[in-house]
Amino acid sequence: MPTTLADIAKALGVSKMTVSRAINDHPEISPETRARILEAAQRMNYRPNQFARALTTNRSYLLGVVVPDLMHSYFAEICRGVESVAKPLGYQNLICSTDENLANEESEVEALLPRTDGLILASSASAAETRFYRRAIRDRARIVLIDRQLEGIKCPAVTTDDVKVG
Repeated sequence: MPTTLADIAKALGVSKMTVSRAINDHPEISPETRARILEAAQRMNYRPNQFARALTTNRSYLLGVVVPDLMHSYFAEICRGVESVAKPLGYQNLICSTDENLANEESEVEALLPRTDGLILASSASAAETRFYRRAIRDRARIVLIDRQLEGIKCPAVTTDDVKVG
């Protein structure tokens, strides 16, 4: 069974809140107490429970990245770029490739939306196939479109002007 905050607190004779604050670098914890708790956490092989953290903070620190084709160097570079910015901020990326298939794309997005703090999406939906995304945005999904815009969808987008680039 994994080590919990309660296990560390019991072993050190401190409260669970003190352990949590030390692990999260809270300013109310002295450097000596923090060092003692972090040493015990390491010795006891403590690993934070991401589900518990998400429930308390209302953040998963996960970003979904949905692209049509990871074998295409353009999308692979975008994924690397997202990772290079997100990782130092404490985020991990869940990357999905949809093979330009709208059913695959909607399935991946549906699975990622409740688990992530937001999605970065290069959609393959046509102008006539945006009902899914209109509903998602209406339900307050946090989506940033990349490379492609979806007609009638009001959300942030990062695109390039292919004519000017050419």
